Amino acid sequence: MKITVVISENLHAQAKAMAKKKGVTLSSLVVAGLEREIDRVKPVVFRGNGLTPDFDDASWEKTQHAIYH
Repeated sequence: MKITVVISENLHAQAKAMAKKKGVTLSSLVVAGLEREIDRVKPVVFRGNGLTPDFDDASWEKTQHAIYH
């Protein structure tokens, strides 16, 4: 899917430089960043049915990290 995103010239320059340094396209860098941010903020919700399947066999440390970070 093709979209338009408005960002500052400075951020654009930094992102282009980073993509070049990593040897990837600017698009793939943006997609990776969005995926990482979406994964980071996924809620771990308890509504009476236990934890989400991602935490069925998780250690307490992983669960704690998801709750507090």
